[in-house]
Amino acid sequence: MFLDNSLEALSSELINLGVNDHVRITRRDADGLGYVWDTQRHSFHRRGIAGFDPSCTIDGLEHAVVHPSVTRSMYIWNHLLIPNASQIIGDVETSTRQSFDVPRRDTVRSPMGQLVLDACWLPDRSGSFHKPDELMLDDLPEGFIRHAELATALGMRRSPLAEHAREVGLSMDEVDLINRNRDEFEQWMQSIVRATPRDAADQSSNEDDTPTVNFAEGLREIFQRPGRPASDDEVSFPAGEVPNPEFRRERVAAEIAAEQKLEPRKAERFKRVSKTQWEKKDNRARDFLRREYEGRCQICEESFLKRDGSPYFEGMYLNSRTSARWLDREGNVLCLCANCCSKLMYGPVEAGDIVEQINALKLRREGGRGNPTVEIMVCDQPAQIRFSERHLLDLQELLDASVDDDNDA
Repeated sequence: MFLDNSLEALSSELINLGVNDHVRITRRDADGLGYVWDTQRHSFHRRGIAGFDPSCTIDGLEHAVVHPSVTRSMYIWNHLLIPNASQIIGDVETSTRQSFDVPRRDTVRSPMGQLVLDACWLPDRSGSFHKPDELMLDDLPEGFIRHAELATALGMRRSPLAEHAREVGLSMDEVDLINRNRDEFEQWMQSIVRATPRDAADQSSNEDDTPTVNFAEGLREIFQRPGRPASDDEVSFPAGEVPNPEFRRERVAAEIAAEQKLEPRKAERFKRVSKTQWEKKDNRARDFLRREYEGRCQICEESFLKRDGSPYFEGMYLNSRTSARWLDREGNVLCLCANCCSKLMYGPVEAGDIVEQINALKLRREGGRGNPTVEIMVCDQPAQIRFSERHLLDLQELLDASVDDDNDA
């Protein structure tokens, strides 16, 4: 590696001596049918499909990904992998005959692909390095070109934006096109709106719709939802036997085969629709819960670490953040495990006067003792919701603000 800029004056001499002026990529071209012939010998023939070279390599790549830096990784991503994204992983055919009458098809990684898929070489915004499948495109620092095809080839996690785009039938290239031409897109949207007849709801949209929120009443509704009386019948897991397994298997197999024949094209299974999308959540509340409770549930204190090493937890809003923007803050969200969150959302819940319980709690410097908790019954079992002092203070102030808001109204 020659780093001295003064060597540029000797570049032609260095090239004559065999020094490369670029990173050497060994990649064979496809034939007219898109095949890249890898091996042709007696009784064994192997070829890549759709331009994929299963033997593609990059000189020095192993050293670079084993000893990463942000600058080096950015060069690999922007200049080496984006032009060669199709060479990371692909399909190959093997056959004992040169005619490939009955080929075997497998998905394989090229030597280049093996290195970039298995090494911890991609940085996040804090400068820590990860395997590609531990990151999303949005996790990469500034300077990394956002390239959806490369992210897919590397097995990177889908961003929420990519998931939403997929749900409405848009590719990330189409989303990028909209972002690059936002002014033109907004003008087009306005022309569509002007051309669409407005109904009575649209005509009243200019009226003042600033919400008035009774936070305390919403809290009481959440914690006062008794369930139906339990049935006396004993519930057990279904254990019935199949009287004629052979006949049932044949019938199920026939049904599946018939449905496969009638399978429509992907384009027939979705439609593009316009929709109203609420503004994004304020991550401040979630970051607060992670710091206060380290991701542990406020009810059962359980959690687990995700693959990226961060704790998993659900942030459950007590009153919907869509009711008013000022509700999107720490005191309106509980830190719960998935199980307790589901119980509170869908199971029977009773807590007496939850507002009275919360307002009765005091911080230590205000005369309180021990950890602040409220008593509830969830799914017919007694439980406690534990609060840190900072969390409780924010919740109590939300209740006070709700009272003030009601009085103003």
